[in-house]
Amino acid sequence: MPTVVQHVRAGKLRGVAVIGSTRSAAAPQLPTIAASGVPGFSVNNWIGLFAPAGTPAEIVRKVNAEVMSIMRLPEVTKRMEFEGERFTPNTPEEFAAFVRAEVAKWGKVVKDAGLNAE
Repeated sequence: MPTVVQHVRAGKLRGVAVIGSTRSAAAPQLPTIAASGVPGFSVNNWIGLFAPAGTPAEIVRKVNAEVMSIMRLPEVTKRMEFEGERFTPNTPEEFAAFVRAEVAKWGKVVKDAGLNAE
């Protein structure tokens, strides 16, 4: 979304739908693909911070707390909303569970499609 929303706003591109599970605040006029005729379709891009295995839990929690604080700053929130991004606060444990679920979900897609890394 951040790479194209400015072009949609400027009329250089015509937005058709968003790939996520909900409409974007940056382009509320665009429906989701699921609402446009492909029920159940949802792809949500995400980013996260990772640390080496064995990083002490207290360090992970401290970094997580700092990132949560920064992400809640009004100027950061405003910029993310403008670019069509959403911040989902979570704990290190919640993020680890999310990553495991994503690996399982997309691993199944890769396997079902018969894809191989080359």
